Amino acid sequence: MSKQSPFSSLQSFFDLYRNSSSLEDKDRQDLQKILCTSSPDEITGSRALLQSVYEKSVTQVEHDAARSGFSGDLLQLQRGLYTELEYILFSLSPDDRRHQFLIIIPVADRPVMLRNCLAGIAEQCRLFQYGGSADQTGSSPAYRKVRIFVFDDSRDRANMNRIRESASDMNATGLETRYIGLSEQADFLNRIPDELKSSSSMLLGSREIYSLPHKGPSVIRNIAYLYLFSRLNEFHENPLVYFIDSDEEFRISISGIDSARHIPFINYFYWLDRIFSTGTVDVLTGKVVGDPPVSPSVMINTFLGDLISFFERIAGADIHDPCIFHGESAPRTFAAEYHDMGKLFGYKERQVPQAYQCSLETPHSLLECFTDFSEKAAGFFYGQHPTREQFYNHTGAFSLTDPARTVYTGNYIFNKRGFRHFIPFAGLRLRMAGPAFGRILRATINDRFVSANLPLLHRRTIPEQNTKEYRSGLVNTKNALDLSEEFCRQFWGDVMLFSMESLVGSGYPDRTLDRTEIAGVVGHVLHTMNGLYLGHQANAASKLARAREFLSAPSLWWNRHDETKAAVENLKLFSSLCGQNFGPDSTAMALISEQITEGSQKDRIIDAIHTFSKDKACW
Repeated sequence: MSKQSPFSSLQSFFDLYRNSSSLEDKDRQDLQKILCTSSPDEITGSRALLQSVYEKSVTQVEHDAARSGFSGDLLQLQRGLYTELEYILFSLSPDDRRHQFLIIIPVADRPVMLRNCLAGIAEQCRLFQYGGSADQTGSSPAYRKVRIFVFDDSRDRANMNRIRESASDMNATGLETRYIGLSEQADFLNRIPDELKSSSSMLLGSREIYSLPHKGPSVIRNIAYLYLFSRLNEFHENPLVYFIDSDEEFRISISGIDSARHIPFINYFYWLDRIFSTGTVDVLTGKVVGDPPVSPSVMINTFLGDLISFFERIAGADIHDPCIFHGESAPRTFAAEYHDMGKLFGYKERQVPQAYQCSLETPHSLLECFTDFSEKAAGFFYGQHPTREQFYNHTGAFSLTDPARTVYTGNYIFNKRGFRHFIPFAGLRLRMAGPAFGRILRATINDRFVSANLPLLHRRTIPEQNTKEYRSGLVNTKNALDLSEEFCRQFWGDVMLFSMESLVGSGYPDRTLDRTEIAGVVGHVLHTMNGLYLGHQANAASKLARAREFLSAPSLWWNRHDETKAAVENLKLFSSLCGQNFGPDSTAMALISEQITEGSQKDRIIDAIHTFSKDKACW
């Protein structure tokens, strides 16, 4: 190895940023001396200085890469700097005591998405080399500080086999990966202490479901908590538990000229280690980019508004005119701008239609754009939002954190102390589990619960397709998609969330509340939510009627040409499915009305909140 080879990327940085003020003159002089030595002892003795300089350098490169469109040259320099830093921290350090990451991936009948997710982890390790690697088999690297646990909640035997195979294949890449299937989960749960079993319905579901599939993501996460905690002595003394979802990848989404680009950019493990090394953080949540992390049931009004805007913009054009949906980016009005009821979460809601960004390569005609858009519309029911993909926004150093109030359950991390904080009310199988969990964390550990700008790429549909693998709460039959189960889970999840928000403001969970007080709060929130959802439904029905006018008017060009018949049929099918799920005769809203009248779901929420302190003591 030549004298300067371990530091060639840092030298390239110096050459590129000769006039940069990011490094002090003394640092430059000291570093120039280090760069000219090949003595490991001298290098190791300067570890603190080198780490500081590398962090400053890579932060500068990342800032410029984000500002300039993530050019390949800057990304190559960024990765080279990180690799050299790992050489210093791992290869030349006798005792690398940084955190070990235990990545937990719950999965249910999503073999393709899981394979993409695992490939992203392998890519992350290969590009950034966190913790270094060692020769395991003579040809494959072994990444010592990253281990993966796949918790399979699948029903289909073929899917189980494919998921197990993907986990096995990861071991060949040098990433130790363990598959925990239904039988192993059931065996483990049958061995847990009796006192936990006796109070486990809100923690782990009823005993009857221990060996069954589709127990639900919150239940599976709590099972994973217990499983890992029972084996802590097998791991590095300083582990971080990292929960991600099978439909996520270690990449970011950025807006390109013709379409979104999905690229590896963030060195997640390095910066999470740095954040938790401060000793002031127990639980950290990232967010997601790409597809929105919410149910279609609370995005329908934004999409219908965007669809109407799409029709209006092309109504006066001609079928063979060039596509006009490139190079535009409508201003973001608030952070969760895909959410129909963003005001509930404290955002300044302005329902401004967003321009569609066509993903086809230019040049092409409106006909091709119209056809492609019509095919994407069906993906909406699987959680895709064709006009509201979320793009990454670089805000500075990755070590910066902010107080948090919501857990993104597909992207959160905790240390050993974090094991005490389970997913609450898991047995109810409601949506909004993460926001409800976050409110409790905020009330109980305060500033030890933080968020950071470390998003994962969220893709609700399989790349190059507009459909998804298994989606809980969605029943798919020929020419019909029934969202009523997911819609109801969203409604009652909102009731739980905003009941929690009100109760936390009154001192819960530290203050013991009687059932009558809890019932009063839940009843008030339920009444408010029902009114909001009815208004939401009326708004969607009005927009849907307007959208249908564009699909029936004979004067509009897409209703006059044979070339557009298939696309129009796609949009008419979308319109029909919207009517079934969100229209005046919505099955979901009728079911919610029945559940409100019947009252048992409300009582279950009240009981779950009331017994939370017992669940916590049992945990």
